[in-house]
Amino acid sequence: MNIHENIKVLRLQKRLSQLDVAEALNISQGAYAQLENGKTEITLNRLEQLAGIFGMTVIELLQYGSGVESVKVDSEKVKELEREIKDLKEKIDFLTRLNDQAKEIDKMRKAEIMTTITTILILHPEVEETYKKMQEDENVKKGMEFMKNALLKLASNK
Repeated sequence: MNIHENIKVLRLQKRLSQLDVAEALNISQGAYAQLENGKTEITLNRLEQLAGIFGMTVIELLQYGSGVESVKVDSEKVKELEREIKDLKEKIDFLTRLNDQAKEIDKMRKAEIMTTITTILILHPEVEETYKKMQEDENVKKGMEFMKNALLKLASNK
């Protein structure tokens, strides 16, 4: 049997008229008759509506009268796929944790670089004094500003 024959048989089994089903589908009786007679193609949306009217799933509606009682599933294959999914989830979790650790290490490196720059520029009086003298020279000042920006950029990229 094809789908058009299936819906006619099911309608008759449920003791419904074409008009009853047409009203449930919100279409005319003539439009429903064309569906049942195969003159109009049945959309997926319409299949879902018909399955609901007949109290079954779309798959059951499509299989109705074909002798196929249910879809046979290879349980071993399902178990194998479930194991693969579990393994993949574990790998994703591991990689996520590894990525988080790498981000933390990256933050620590940036902090170390900033601490080093601060130590050099502030805590060592000779460097600070030389730095101040160098800032008085306009060319050196521009070079120092460039170096400072480069070091800060380097620190933020690591």
